[in-house]
Amino acid sequence: MMNNLTYQQSETNSQKVPFPILVLLFCMVFDEVLSWSFYSAEDDRTIVYAFRFVLSLAYSIYILFLNNCFTRRLLPLEKMIYLFILWTFFSMAIVTPGNILALRELSRFIYWGFAFPFVYLVVLRYPRAIQYICFFFALSAVFFLFVTISGREAMIDRRSSRGASGINSSYCLVFAYPWLLMYRSKWIKYLGLLIVCGGVIISYKRGAVLTLFMAICMTGLSGFLFYQGKQRLYWVIKCIFIVIIASLFIIYLFRNLYHLKAGYEYRMDAEQGSFSGRREIWEHLYYRFSTSSYFNYICGNGLLTTVKETGLRAHNDWFEILYCLGIIGLVIFILCNCHIFVVLYQLFKRKMELFIPCVAGYVVFFFKSVSGGWTHYTSFAYFLSLIAVACAMYERDCLAGLTDEQVTRQHTEVEISTGQVRERP
Repeated sequence: MMNNLTYQQSETNSQKVPFPILVLLFCMVFDEVLSWSFYSAEDDRTIVYAFRFVLSLAYSIYILFLNNCFTRRLLPLEKMIYLFILWTFFSMAIVTPGNILALRELSRFIYWGFAFPFVYLVVLRYPRAIQYICFFFALSAVFFLFVTISGREAMIDRRSSRGASGINSSYCLVFAYPWLLMYRSKWIKYLGLLIVCGGVIISYKRGAVLTLFMAICMTGLSGFLFYQGKQRLYWVIKCIFIVIIASLFIIYLFRNLYHLKAGYEYRMDAEQGSFSGRREIWEHLYYRFSTSSYFNYICGNGLLTTVKETGLRAHNDWFEILYCLGIIGLVIFILCNCHIFVVLYQLFKRKMELFIPCVAGYVVFFFKSVSGGWTHYTSFAYFLSLIAVACAMYERDCLAGLTDEQVTRQHTEVEISTGQVRERP
């Protein structure tokens, strides 16, 4: 399965990935699994935060010392991520000093902030690490599928303390979709897509269903823009076929499984709240923010203050960052998104097939970001790891001294498998 990835690998890059690096890559997935375990069932999540602290420390040691970060030129996106973390720490220190809960929230940002350069540097040195990253994420998707299926009864009954656990696990399952596109094997892609679609459907999560649908649509659009000639025609036919099969699959499930239909009718019921109460939360936070001082406009109201005000998060990353970290925090977050668009443009310009998975990954991130919030989950590292892989493979082309025209011709005419370079038929 791992010998069919769509990434560039030359004969000199066949060296094995050191075992400690594999352990750290696996821990990236295990962190999110630990977050869904019984260790996080109570308010005291000491084990989870301790594990995340040790993992972040290990990432930072590798970045700073083992890869000579002090002399390395930082990526523009990497600079923005570091700046966002520094501003978060500064805002927390001057707005809500001594807030232990805010410090725990900061640990999430530090974790995915270090995860991005760690994956980038590992893939840059060991391209074969992409195989293991995809495999580890596939294992985590199996776990999230189990959590989604086992917790589907709790989707209806929200009264339990962890009743909504399966809902958010469906978003983690959706993030497996961009990684599926990394494989050339059609069986892996389509079987994985079928499993992801099935798991998302039974989660009763409207946002997850919409997010996956938009990711599939944008995959088709990006492929249409990416490919040329007959490849474009084959891609359009394949996308139409997938949409038809998926539609028939969904119709069959809803016609034959009554509990799915009943679950969605409950979730779509307008009387249960306006957009699940999001409108009320946004209106309340908007009123509080509009009446704040100029100091709070700039520096925010402090981490987790949305929870203090409403009992819930803002369910929107952009609004929550604005409220908690102020205008400066929002500007930095917007710049991070702008740099991600630059990466996507570079991939498209050089005709690197990682462009399609990265577009799908950004669509998943964006829709989750505006409908429920994603940056406060450590699994945000799943998306950043995808962008880190793209940055590393793009950088390898640059280090090889290839021009844009040469790289475009290479990625268009050559199919590269593990340890081999073969001419396309």
